[in-house]
Amino acid sequence: MQEEYIDYTINREKTNSAFANFFDILESFIYAIAAVVIVFLFFGRLSVVDGQSMDDTLSHGEYLFVANPLFLYEPYNGDIVVIDGGEAFYPYDEPIVKRIIATEGQTLTINFKEESVYVDGILIDEPYAKYERIDYFGNYVSTYKYHNDYLELFGRDSYYDEATGIYTVTIPQDHVFVMGDNRLNSADSRVSQIGFVHEDYIVGKAVFRLFPFSSMGGLY
Repeated sequence: MQEEYIDYTINREKTNSAFANFFDILESFIYAIAAVVIVFLFFGRLSVVDGQSMDDTLSHGEYLFVANPLFLYEPYNGDIVVIDGGEAFYPYDEPIVKRIIATEGQTLTINFKEESVYVDGILIDEPYAKYERIDYFGNYVSTYKYHNDYLELFGRDSYYDEATGIYTVTIPQDHVFVMGDNRLNSADSRVSQIGFVHEDYIVGKAVFRLFPFSSMGGLY
């Protein structure tokens, strides 16, 4: 009678293969985590949009990847940036997200009656700008009246011609002028607590929206 033998090597090979696959996945996972850590340690950081000042470009609670300025970043008109002035911007002492409108040496003109912005005399195209004519109590107000009260309230009327509704200023060296896209609901360079923003206060440029996933994508 012929004896039957059980080939245990088959089970052993299956077990070894399963372990190998597991360690391959684990190794890939570790490399991915390490890559993410390196990226956020040296090349950027996460930032969360707080408030409605960047509506409708960005919404409250969205997560952004912000590229570190390093030594090569030069502020450019239209960049969406994260700014942290700390106590210098009190009571706006948390990081804020705004758009650069003008840089050092440029002359900025805002015509509040026409809802238009000029840099060095050239009208800039702002498809992102939102002029919501609603005050904090939900009441309708005119853009002109709102801005007139806004500037007087924060003591910025030294640059403002009330008769024409025009605000003109030249940006000092190493500074930028920023505004939120939601122009009637944004504390930015138009208020005295923030004013001209020194380039040292720029944490980085927002380049990518990470969350929510439905809106994930690059920022321009």
